[in-house]
Amino acid sequence: MTTLLAALLLALSSPQPCAADLSRAVEHVESRGHTLAVSGAGARGLWQVMPAWSRVPAWALHIPAVGRWEGCRILRRWRRRAVARCRHEGRGCRVEVRALAGYNAGGAGLRGRSRRGMDYARAVLAHRTTARGQATNNPRRRPVTRATRRARALRRVAHLRRVER
Repeated sequence: MTTLLAALLLALSSPQPCAADLSRAVEHVESRGHTLAVSGAGARGLWQVMPAWSRVPAWALHIPAVGRWEGCRILRRWRRRAVARCRHEGRGCRVEVRALAGYNAGGAGLRGRSRRGMDYARAVLAHRTTARGQATNNPRRRPVTRATRRARALRRVAHLRRVER
């Protein structure tokens, strides 16, 4: 009982160790916002934290504030490791992507060698940007130029004229 009380007090008294938009994005990708979610591997709560990684009892991870705090704590640890790794690798290494991939796939994700971890990181970041109301960060998507907008408008007008006939 004292462990739960300490975990609750810690989670509710200290500020959340990660950004709110990142927290919402991870919660959406991990559990779609279901507080009682349990994965096949045994991960629990909004952030799908493995009880072995957690400092609180497994059942406490279903409490949103506790699960969020534990997930952010674990992600913060992966971020510190990703900063060190990216310093070692040099240019072209994105710390946020590597930290999220490490959170999902462990050391292989941190090194950028896990396709599952990298896909997970891209999904979280895509949901984060769309939750902010921004365009997605898809590198294949070309920016819409004036010429493109004008061509689309002309096609719509031509279509409407054909429909009127």
